[in-house]
Amino acid sequence: MKLKIKNIIVFSCILLLVSLSCRDAAAKDKIDPQLWAKAQKIHREAVVVDTHCDTPMVIMGKDVDLGQRLQKGEVDFIRMKEGGLDASFFAVFVSNRLDKKHPSRKAFEMIDEIYNQVDKHPDLAEIARSPADIRRLDRAGKRAILIGMENGG
Repeated sequence: MKLKIKNIIVFSCILLLVSLSCRDAAAKDKIDPQLWAKAQKIHREAVVVDTHCDTPMVIMGKDVDLGQRLQKGEVDFIRMKEGGLDASFFAVFVSNRLDKKHPSRKAFEMIDEIYNQVDKHPDLAEIARSPADIRRLDRAGKRAILIGMENGG
């Protein structure tokens, strides 16, 4: 466990150094290839988790398939895999404006949509409910989708 935490800290420091050295287009030529290779190796070996993703709000009410590369938006199962994002907490957010307009119904609709998207692509993603699920899905090459509740109207 300590080694993984150390790797995450080292990876974060390397990314910070690389990002600081790449502030403009001319600086991209100054990236140390060995440093970049080390950062990439750590990234591939780590279990990378996004702790807040607004994708459920973005896709609600639209004909969207997260198993395909989206034209709009930043997160789909394809990009998650390509970018080395192993797990993501999909945020179920219900605005305070809905407090008197059945906010729980809206939340359940978002949760249903998350399950529908995952169920359409069992080869790409699965709902995770624990750290053990995240590790199991990582070993299987699938994206772990977790559900986070935000607000709670």
